[in-house]
Amino acid sequence: IVISDTPTPATGKAMVPTSESDFTTNFVNWNSSPTFDDSTWQAGAAFGFGVPFTQIGAVGAGGNVGAMMLNQNASCFIRYTFTVPSGAISSVRLKNKWDDGYIGYLNGSFFSSDRAPSSPAWNSAATSEKQDTSIGTFVISTPANGPSLLVPGTNILAFQLLNVSASKANAVLRPQFEIDTYVISGTGYLSSSTRGL
Repeated sequence: IVISDTPTPATGKAMVPTSESDFTTNFVNWNSSPTFDDSTWQAGAAFGFGVPFTQIGAVGAGGNVGAMMLNQNASCFIRYTFTVPSGAISSVRLKNKWDDGYIGYLNGSFFSSDRAPSSPAWNSAATSEKQDTSIGTFVISTPANGPSLLVPGTNILAFQLLNVSASKANAVLRPQFEIDTYVISGTGYLSSSTRGL
């Protein structure tokens, strides 16, 4: 299952809280609940803003969040909803391009981060700046707790995108999320007998 990027970008939702009160009131269970009301959130495939990310296609259709983030908040909250069929999950992979930092959640549980503060808040910034040129290739991680966090049916992949400051002129988050399932093989029998040697 690919949640974003190729072959078919999945549509996510993004929103930037305007205050601590806004966050505590309107973002309850934003990273865990399939029924969370994100109808007013901005829809897009991969989110970010600014040069060079908008020029090189790192920001997906509908994903420019510059109006919400720039000089307003270093954090942007992003969620993707996807369905997992019944069956055993062997592993998951997060392939990600980002700038400057992020915190990743799967059904509300932490599973990946970079340049994240130890106690994130509604307006947290990345702990250091990441070079813009470093997003040329995906960084792949295989969180060990990933398979245990998935459930059959609707799941939530969520991120807090962290810019190094609210005034920095660019940021981006472009994730892919892949799931491997077990393929069960068994012993088969021929439909008719064969002569032994």
